[in-house]
Amino acid sequence: MVIFLYDALRKRYPDSTLVEYCPKILGKWLGIAVSLLVQLQKRQWRVKPK
Repeated sequence: MVIFLYDALRKRYPDSTLVEYCPKILGKWLGIAVSLLVQLQKRQWRVKPK
């Protein structure tokens, strides 16, 4: 379901990233918060523990 939602949003906003269209959909403050959480999650995925 998440993949379907992400794909639908990608088609609706083809020239924007998830971080760019979150504030458009959710409003300024909630959109910024969600965008920040997405960025932090991506950063966590990149860190590989030794």
